[in-house]
Amino acid sequence: MTVADPAHLDRAARAAAWGACLMTGQVCMSIERIYVEQVVAEEFQRKLVERMEALRTGPGGPEARIDYGPFTSPRQIEIVERAAARTTSPASTCDRFAAELTLLLN
Repeated sequence: MTVADPAHLDRAARAAAWGACLMTGQVCMSIERIYVEQVVAEEFQRKLVERMEALRTGPGGPEARIDYGPFTSPRQIEIVERAAARTTSPASTCDRFAAELTLLLN
């Protein structure tokens, strides 16, 4: 995903959060990277963090009222851990099938 001035930053943040977290980010069309023009980067980051902090997380299941559920496989945990290791921002660690929602910056 690319965000450039004069993007509507509220819409861009909503789309980024949805696109990155759809199906816990485990679908082929999920957003893995967001390139943001420097002039709007700080404001976009603030808006994206607000969106992601509002997401409800927890265990899955048919009765779950969540936005972001558990990973479906150990392989997905490895993918997330590798991405976290490549970034300069602090990252959460993954437990057996879950990770705290984390915005990785580089």
